[in-house]
Amino acid sequence: MELLLTSGSPMLSVAFYHREEIISLHKKVSYIEAFLKNSEKQISSYGAMTDLEVRIKGFENAAEDKIEFGLREAMMAEDETRRGKEHEELCESLQQLAKDIDRVQ
Repeated sequence: MELLLTSGSPMLSVAFYHREEIISLHKKVSYIEAFLKNSEKQISSYGAMTDLEVRIKGFENAAEDKIEFGLREAMMAEDETRRGKEHEELCESLQQLAKDIDRVQ
């Protein structure tokens, strides 16, 4: 997600439209990443991931995929009407992901 916000990617213009939501979501995902990194250190000592850690890791990957898909769809929309619909769907997805992360935290 960080690369998306800083790179010269064509998705950057679409991401800019949803910048506030993406930055907020990035902060929340960073919290989860820190938790997982700390857990990975403990896993090497104890041997296995807990069910919660597995679920969080899966959620993190799914969230990243959903964001990339939404940005790609918005960027590739063929006309203004479709582009507006894709932006709306992306915004709804970002809001839902933020709520889901809040439940995990």
